[in-house]
Amino acid sequence: MTTNRTTVEDLRTTLVDQLIHEGVLTDSAWREVFATVHRGIFVPYFFLPCRGRPGWRLIEGDDEWRHGVYVDEALVIQLNGDDNAAQAARWGQTVEGVPTSSSSAPGLMAAMLHSLEVTQGMTVLEVGTGSGYNAALLAARLSDKAVTSIELDPALAQRARIALTTAGYRPTVVAGDGAAGYSPNARYDRVIATVALPRVPVAYLEQTHPGSLILIPLSFAGRGGLMALLRRDQAGAASGAFLAQYGGFMAVRSVTEPATPKIRPQLLDAAYPTQVPPDALTDIHPAAFYLSLCCPYRYRTVGFTPDDNSTGLQTWGQATDGSTFGLTTIDGTTYVAADGPLWDTLETAYAQWRALGQPSRDRFGVTANPARQWVWLDHPDHVITELGEL
Repeated sequence: MTTNRTTVEDLRTTLVDQLIHEGVLTDSAWREVFATVHRGIFVPYFFLPCRGRPGWRLIEGDDEWRHGVYVDEALVIQLNGDDNAAQAARWGQTVEGVPTSSSSAPGLMAAMLHSLEVTQGMTVLEVGTGSGYNAALLAARLSDKAVTSIELDPALAQRARIALTTAGYRPTVVAGDGAAGYSPNARYDRVIATVALPRVPVAYLEQTHPGSLILIPLSFAGRGGLMALLRRDQAGAASGAFLAQYGGFMAVRSVTEPATPKIRPQLLDAAYPTQVPPDALTDIHPAAFYLSLCCPYRYRTVGFTPDDNSTGLQTWGQATDGSTFGLTTIDGTTYVAADGPLWDTLETAYAQWRALGQPSRDRFGVTANPARQWVWLDHPDHVITELGEL
């Protein structure tokens, strides 16, 4: 036991040192909090993809678990909204499905917490309790009574309560719809969401007061990694720019996900050259966020190189409206063929982004009031797109 405890302490110290070196833990108070709160208490196990076959494997209580918990990476802690998946894996069953909850990468959490600019005496609403680790960091910094955390999944909420109590923290943890906030403890000085939403819930405007900050990942077309930091004004609206940092979060469960793209090699017979690089569709390219802003449908992509080497990398996409497209790169030129309006939208958006001078994500922002919400470039009057219903 002594050896394991020493190993965990060393690993946690190494992680904190790394975050300091990378410039995401610049505040001495947050450095102390990250050095004190044990992530391992909140992530007693996690899932990794199986090697060479479909499914997931459970990582729990061994050296791989210890080293995995104390690295700057997001960890999947639930599959298919089913807390029984871990038990099935312990019995040797193959566990398949999609991630429905994760513990965010500590570096991303640190960056978000820094941007909240909290001070003692403030109250915070956290949306998306998940493992409870972020709620513990907030409670360690501000006190238990200052923190309210809401989680849609009752089982996850209960797991988080137990972990928080084990770690010595007792913030308010509520099972419910995060988009509705939690009015009994309002009004809040800060709101931080760790789940992606399609627009700013009006409840966050109603449950804060003038000067409050709202930090919320916004999911456009299911990608982009955009995080908006809004300040509430006297009139009940909020406005602010996207953070420069990429922040990929799972979408709220009410959002419909697109189907896995269909691979249709014959579609490429009608392919034509395109200026849109394949990585602009996968969040790697600096234009990826802008394409997501302009696309009215969520879409999914999959990329691979054919076994027969008949072409280079292929990227296939499909949206919730049924639109599909296929890209292939041959001798440095990318070709595309498509069914439905999705590709025209993406190609137009890429051309617009270049025409605007290839602006970075932090030049864009969001303004939200009870009647209307929109995304803008450089100033709220320069509207890029309107946001629809939640």
